[in-house]
Amino acid sequence: MEAFLRRVRRRLGEGDALVHVVLGGPEPDVDTVAATLCLALHLCQKEPSSEVCVPVLSRRPCDAALPQETVRYLRRLEICEDSLLWREDVDLMKLHRAKRLSLTLLREGLLPSSECHSLEPSIQRVVHHGGQQDAADDGSSSAVTTVTRELLQEAAEHIRAALWETLGEALRLQSEAFRSKHGHRSAQLEELQNSLEQWNGVTVGQQGDAEPQGVYLHTHTAVWL
Repeated sequence: MEAFLRRVRRRLGEGDALVHVVLGGPEPDVDTVAATLCLALHLCQKEPSSEVCVPVLSRRPCDAALPQETVRYLRRLEICEDSLLWREDVDLMKLHRAKRLSLTLLREGLLPSSECHSLEPSIQRVVHHGGQQDAADDGSSSAVTTVTRELLQEAAEHIRAALWETLGEALRLQSEAFRSKHGHRSAQLEELQNSLEQWNGVTVGQQGDAEPQGVYLHTHTAVWL
């Protein structure tokens, strides 16, 4: 993932490329960071090489310090904090006016009202909409679980090491937090983790045409604008 972020920064500086921004927020917690990074990397793998897919976090902490859990998460994945891109690093309005912008919103309400109307033609989709509450009783409704389901359903064969590690570590942390809060494991999170592990085993074994048994394919439909 660190290598991907370095490539993104380099390509952003090259000038005239089309830019697909994945805007994550509102806060830079593990859920938001993991989902934003993974969705951007996934889009990079599936979209034309002429387009730069950029993970952008919408709100830098006022004290410039990331939440401690996010810091630990990034260190586990060997991602440098300075590699993260923030809203102030990417001029969305400038890219939109130049007709170079596609925009995916991780959640609703991430754009200020002063920009929302202007940028609306560039918005492709909202991934995790308001009806999916992050604090679901079973622990399975978060931005990163939404992204994981989507990848398992639509592009499991593309889940290579960087995606697998980034998603897997975030799911592990969510599972631990759920167990600490509720005193038992989340069956939904465990099933999702197991599905991810199964696909990782297939890709490591270079058996991309095989479909692992019991893969979690819970129905999920993103909101398209």
